[in-house]
Amino acid sequence: MAEVYGLEISTNVMEFAYEKKFPSVLTLGELKRKLELVVGAVSELIKIELRDSDGKFVASLTDDNRSLKELGVKDGT
Repeated sequence: MAEVYGLEISTNVMEFAYEKKFPSVLTLGELKRKLELVVGAVSELIKIELRDSDGKFVASLTDDNRSLKELGVKDGT
């Protein structure tokens, strides 16, 4: 069974972030498609940044074919 990550989701238009759980094997492309209704943008236009628990920038995630785990995402980021 795949690990499940609790991720904090925020956007440049949402005042508050919220936490949502996703399986570690989910690809970045699949994550973007799941976030379309939440963020109000089509997946092709969504840019994902990985930040640490303090909100500091870690990396831009760009490979839509790699899993969250392969991209270095960890629970709580």
